[in-house]
This record gives sequence, C-alpha cells and structure tokens, in this order.
Amino acid sequence: MIPYICADKTTVGRGVWRLSGKPSLLTPQGPVVTSGQNLTLQCRSDGGYTRFALSKEGGQDLTQRPAQRPQGGLSQADFPLGPVGTVHGGQYRCYGGHGLSSEWSAPSEPLELLVAGEEPADSSLSVRPGPSVASGETVTLLCQSGNRTDTFLLSKEGAAHCPLRLHSRDQDGRFQAEFSLSPVTAAHGGTYRCYHSLSTDPYLLSQPSEPLVLEVSGEAQSVRLTQQLGCGLGGPCLPSPHLGSQVTLCISRSQVRPPGPSISWTDP
Repeated sequence: MIPYICADKTTVGRGVWRLSGKPSLLTPQGPVVTSGQNLTLQCRSDGGYTRFALSKEGGQDLTQRPAQRPQGGLSQADFPLGPVGTVHGGQYRCYGGHGLSSEWSAPSEPLELLVAGEEPADSSLSVRPGPSVASGETVTLLCQSGNRTDTFLLSKEGAAHCPLRLHSRDQDGRFQAEFSLSPVTAAHGGTYRCYHSLSTDPYLLSQPSEPLVLEVSGEAQSVRLTQQLGCGLGGPCLPSPHLGSQVTLCISRSQVRPPGPSISWTDP
C-alpha cells in the first residue's frame, strides 16, 4: 500500500503542494546504473493524479508528464533520462497533481541514483573465513582498493535495498572496508560486488569489482563460495516491477557509516 501523509503548504518550483497522497518513485534498473545505460524513472500513485512532476536535488525546474492509467487503478508517468552520465547521479523526487492546478502532492521518498563506471575498476572483493561457512556463522566481505577512496559500497544483485556503505580506512597503503554479515542466513546467499567513491562525488562510483557468489545453506550442508572472473554488472539490482506489485525503493536514509559493529543484511 502506498503511504499517505498530511503536508503543510510548501513551495515547489512555481507551485505549491498540500495534497496528502505522496506518489512512489522507482527505477526498474535498480539504484546502481552503468554509465551509458538508458534509464527511465517511474512515478506512480493510486491517488488519481492526472500528471506527475520529477525534480532532482539541486535542480531548478520540474519536468512534467501526463499520467497514464495502465491497470489496477494506478496512474503513472515515465521519465526517460536517456543514456546515463555523470550529471544524472543524485537524489530524485516526484509529485502528483490534478489538472491545471498549481497544487502538488507531498514529495515521494527520495530515490538515490548511483552511476557506476566513472572511476577505474581497481576494487577487489574477498571473503573471510572462507567457503566452509554454515548458516548462523559470521562472514566478512572485504572491499579493497590500491587508490585513495573515501567510501566503499557493497551491493547484492537482485536485492531491493540500497548498497551498504562504509568509510574506508588505510591499511598498509591499501584502502579497505570490512562488511560483516552476522549471523548468516540463506537470505545472504547471492552475488556481491563492491564499488568505491570519493566524498566529493558521492553519487559517482568506480567500476564494480569482479562478482563474488556466496552460497549459504543449513548447518548440515556445505557452503560454497566461488569467484567469477570476467563479468561486469551482469544484471539489474532490482527485478523489473509490475504495476500492483510491491517495490522497495532505494532512499537516502542509507547513510555512510564508519567502521563499526556487524551489519545484519537480509532480504525481505
């Protein structure tokens, strides 16, 4: 169900927003997209809006599109961004409106778009303690780079959440971050990649590390970890959503975290 909130009168561009039903903003490709990839953002709602507007943090204008009603009482508008470049990284929000009214709905939750491939592919991803890890144990995924970097991001292919982030630390001339998954469950199984970024351009990521496939099984079964070589991103971070389906968005509440305690990461 799409959440609803009440909003006070606030300026948005040249209009105002005080409608209560905020729409949802999503991307079929997931929060991490490759530079040069075609990208479309989708704004949708069951609030009966006849038009939608898209804004980017730091931008001056609202891009507007008429709403379509494909099925199930939902209305939506597609916002093609074309081939993705450095200018597309950032936070986006969308709004719903009725007719020619200057009133807009409350903004959607912010959607964070990360553009990968703008920095060299010098990240590596490894695992400890090794392939013999059973469900309930602790696995540490280690991201490393020989170049100076401020932040490491760990993504799981197909996961409906933002990549995990940690500040990097210098270890004998190499920058690294340790992502601890504890306790490991079957939900942790999958393909992982790590990226790195600089604090000056937090939405621009390096090329991904080689994918690392983690298989987690029960206590009585073996666990296998393999390294796949020569692969790129290999697929979207989110399954393509269908109208009426539940979609978890990548929102900006995922903040950069300093090295600290274990991270529990499970899929819904």
